[in-house]
Amino acid sequence: MPANKPPSPVIGRQHRSLAASPDSTPRSLRQRLADPGPLFGLTCSTPSPTTVELIAAAGYDYLIVDVDQLVPQSNALADIATAARHARIALLAKVVTAAQTRQAVGHAVSGIVLSRVCCPLQAAAAVRDCRQAMQVLRAQEHASHAWLSFLGRSAAPDELPLLLAAIEDGDGVACAGEIAAVDGIDILMESTTALSHALQLPWQTRHPSVQAAGRAVRLAAQAAGKQFCAHPQAPIELDAALEDDVRLFVLGDDRVISRRAMSNQLERYRWRSGESNDESSC
Repeated sequence: MPANKPPSPVIGRQHRSLAASPDSTPRSLRQRLADPGPLFGLTCSTPSPTTVELIAAAGYDYLIVDVDQLVPQSNALADIATAARHARIALLAKVVTAAQTRQAVGHAVSGIVLSRVCCPLQAAAAVRDCRQAMQVLRAQEHASHAWLSFLGRSAAPDELPLLLAAIEDGDGVACAGEIAAVDGIDILMESTTALSHALQLPWQTRHPSVQAAGRAVRLAAQAAGKQFCAHPQAPIELDAALEDDVRLFVLGDDRVISRRAMSNQLERYRWRSGESNDESSC
């Protein structure tokens, strides 16, 4: 590193992953958002209790599981939620339908990511679904204290999960300010990959138009006094986001990261054995 280059804004910051302090009382993701410093998450595209434990052991603060990817009529979300509590990592569930919202609330997730939010009416309806589901859950918990113990809830009884509105198309970008203003929406989340496809620029996440859309979402969130969740594509983008007071980051997909790590490991030994990439087979 050049001597005149300033240190990264994240150097020296204490990591606050739940997994890093096993003796402390678990705190919800909402509570930890009140602390200074960034929170780092990962999209879990291979959802299983084992993957949850690996992500937690790696030190991430939270992970996101897409409920649509889980097998219907299975206990997959319950198993993942249990693994997340035991591993002391916050779990966010990405949902599409009201039924999925109720399911996520029932498993006491830390947050709910609302897919493809494109207008304030849709956001308001999702907030109502979440609040109604919480009312039903509280009634059930009041009737059965054993159920509350089984859930292992650590949040305050009146605390709602964080609600994140995922902005994934041009309509959502255009209405980002109105969506952020909806009472109950805590965070606007950019989805650079989805935006690149919606803007007819598939996978071009660093295209100026895609970057401009993400910047518009961030400005809308901050203007409404809400948090913004970014998907940096490189460490230098993290530095810029921290300068803009962004607190939440999703650092990629577990499947992609695992493939790259395994590929790098293999190449280290291929190179040492004298075998070139050209000679290797897929």
